[in-house]
Amino acid sequence: MNIGSIESGELIVKVIASNRTSMTLPSNEKLQGKVRHPGHDSFATLGEHGIAMTIKIFEGESSHIILFDTAGFMQTVINNFKQFKIKLNEIEKLVISHGHLDHYGALIPIISEMKEGSEIYLSPLCLKKGYYARTESGNEISSEDFGTSLKKLKKQGKIQY
Repeated sequence: MNIGSIESGELIVKVIASNRTSMTLPSNEKLQGKVRHPGHDSFATLGEHGIAMTIKIFEGESSHIILFDTAGFMQTVINNFKQFKIKLNEIEKLVISHGHLDHYGALIPIISEMKEGSEIYLSPLCLKKGYYARTESGNEISSEDFGTSLKKLKKQGKIQY
């Protein structure tokens, strides 16, 4: 995948969501899939199992922002963009690395806020059908069936999320 080239003297990479979270950090939200990170710099960023980062490339007097993946939860990404003072309408290119929810989950709300004419690049891995689980006998459970099964188990009171 080639997204063009920009001669650069400087890059700034900001990790918006880091594909990890710590259950030991104090939080009222830790069981809801995200953790409020108390930072020494007063940032109130959210953590989750997902990845998103911006790459700001300086070219002479101008700069270009590329977003690599969108993480999984819209709330995390929108909050963290605000904390880092990054405007979604300044993103020129969006790259989605592969088709896992924790890499593209916030795609739709982000696209609606991006600058008109922004380019979106999808890895061929985005089109590969994924599987979340296997049965005890080794049969694959599709993501659609897995989601339906989780809803049934929740309704029966066997799991909580």
